[in-house]
Amino acid sequence: MMIFNFKKGVSGIIATVLLLFLTILAVVIIAGIVLPFIRDNIEDNNSVSCFEIGDKLKILLEDSCYIDNGGVDDETKVRVRLGGVNLTNIYFLMSAAGGGEEVDRYVLGEGTIPDISEMPDFGGGEKIYTFSGKVYKKASVGGVVGDDTFCDVSDDKILKSC
Repeated sequence: MMIFNFKKGVSGIIATVLLLFLTILAVVIIAGIVLPFIRDNIEDNNSVSCFEIGDKLKILLEDSCYIDNGGVDDETKVRVRLGGVNLTNIYFLMSAAGGGEEVDRYVLGEGTIPDISEMPDFGGGEKIYTFSGKVYKKASVGGVVGDDTFCDVSDDKILKSC
């Protein structure tokens, strides 16, 4: 008795080529869907969030002080360090007695204070800001991100006389 094997199939080489082709096709399809989604989210979220600021915006006590000349040429200086976070802007909250009384708000580029128009350098830059005409004994600084979103105060210090 003769047993014939009439099985016809795909050769091993053709099967390997087909599997390779299907794998490449799947990668291309997934990449075509996932990469644009990731790219759009990165572009939309290119700005910094308030949570990223943390302790990267600080008031440094050295060179931060006030000069009280009894109303003549009074001056307050605040030294700020900005490290590793790219903010849109920064703002200051300044109070005269260091307590819960009236607070003056200054935003870089706004108002009449000529020395607070430039940001510190991005990667750990420091800048001294001078507030002329008033004695402030407490200084607070905070960041502005995105389209004018004011974050919470990052740091505040009680200033000493120069």
